[in-house]
Amino acid sequence: MATRIYFNEVVDNEDLEQAFNSYLQDVNPDTEHDFIKMIGVSRLYAPVQILGAEFTSEADGSLSAEYEDGIEVQYQVIKNGNGELFFPAFTSQVEYDKWAKTSTAQGLVTSLLSFDQFSSLTIPNDQITGIVINPFGQNIVLNKTNLQYMVDALIQMNQNATISLDETTTDQTAFAALLARDLPDIRTVWAVDLVRGDERTLVYVLDADAEDANA
Repeated sequence: MATRIYFNEVVDNEDLEQAFNSYLQDVNPDTEHDFIKMIGVSRLYAPVQILGAEFTSEADGSLSAEYEDGIEVQYQVIKNGNGELFFPAFTSQVEYDKWAKTSTAQGLVTSLLSFDQFSSLTIPNDQITGIVINPFGQNIVLNKTNLQYMVDALIQMNQNATISLDETTTDQTAFAALLARDLPDIRTVWAVDLVRGDERTLVYVLDADAEDANA
């Protein structure tokens, strides 16, 4: 069964951009922590060329296509003065457009990728040196050593993370939002109602990739 994939979607990365700027203005453990944490829960624009697909226009302005055999996804790269290749990543449509004006590639669309997806594309690839975020903006260059450091740091953060509400609540959506914020890789969680005597425990299932998480 073919999977429908979406392109030219819009995402708000204002918090991530603020974390970038704070880190660049004052490099210290706190700003580094915030920078890594924010990039770990964000999605970045990746320019791609899709071959062999027919696009469908969606109501929100994005495009979709059925991903099946015969479709080829070509991720675009940029080259520095030393001839090294990087995957470009962008925090916003504005930053992407700055680069797109200089690109000679035709028929490009954008795909939203998580930091984990960018890392998985980059680290094992012998031809790619790293990724560069907003090359016409903050121009944050991350080589494979940087990427692996950040991957390890995010694993440690997630292991130390706790999810709790300030007080008991019956608002399931509030709890779902916390899960989506702190555990963005969760795709589905089933709701299990555990009752023993007067005690009741609920385990919720949600799609954390949705902007409006609902338990």
